[in-house]
Amino acid sequence: AFAVLLFSTAVVAQVTTQPAIIQQGYDGEVTVIFNPNEGNKGMVGATACYAHTGITYNGKQWQQAPTWRGGEAKYKMTKNAAGNWELKITPSIFAYYGVSDTTQVTQLCFVFNDGPNGNKEGKTASGGDIFVDLVEAGFTVAFTSEIPEISEKGAQVSVTAMATEACQLRLLLNGEEVKSGNGKEITYTTTLSAEGDYVFECIGTTETETARETLSTCVPKAPQRANRPAGVLNGIYYDPADETKVTLCTYAASKTAAAKHVFVVGDFNDWTISDAYQLKQANDSAYFWITLDGL
Repeated sequence: AFAVLLFSTAVVAQVTTQPAIIQQGYDGEVTVIFNPNEGNKGMVGATACYAHTGITYNGKQWQQAPTWRGGEAKYKMTKNAAGNWELKITPSIFAYYGVSDTTQVTQLCFVFNDGPNGNKEGKTASGGDIFVDLVEAGFTVAFTSEIPEISEKGAQVSVTAMATEACQLRLLLNGEEVKSGNGKEITYTTTLSAEGDYVFECIGTTETETARETLSTCVPKAPQRANRPAGVLNGIYYDPADETKVTLCTYAASKTAAAKHVFVVGDFNDWTISDAYQLKQANDSAYFWITLDGL
């Protein structure tokens, strides 16, 4: 499976939680913190905030969600000292959403709004729904900060990773260790001084277990310029001589400008944006194309 993505902006996380890592089966209280100045910024200036929220289980998102803009007190949020909105999911995820404590909840789902008579909505920067993943139970590490999938050259990024118990933590950048320590949290800040991929990996080690997690961003190079292969117009072209090979081509332009960068993501690259999967641009048009093999 694959998808062709046209990127001009990147999603920045606007929701954090306490605890920062929520494990599947966790039966305690969760505090959800929504920053209205991130994402699509649709809730900037709102005087009230409600969480339209549901859960994901059995592979289906948005289960147990209330009526849109219903205005129930249960979903009304309070503003904290930092100007962010908070929601208490209490006494547990199971009780709050009204499901059995044996339900395997894998995500919390959110869109924020300003109530029954309002017109503001808080979503991701691309206008999508917001999802908080619950990690599998047991010893694990996870990045609790997010960085843009696409970054500008010279940008400064800060990554924070946490473990579910005290351990030795190592942080690697493109395979090279950049920081280490003992405890439950590690943070690292760097400047993206060159074009290319930046892959951060956190490795947590106890006496008996090892867990790891990755997070990445790409500072894209200018797309390579190359004419489309003969016969390639627009669409998907399977190679009749090689069933593992396919050429993708798409037209990517508005009335005023062509896309700057076009990437393909799929299960073959773990749905991760990287410069290796940036499409080439035709010399004479806004057609972008790439040939994939080994699929």
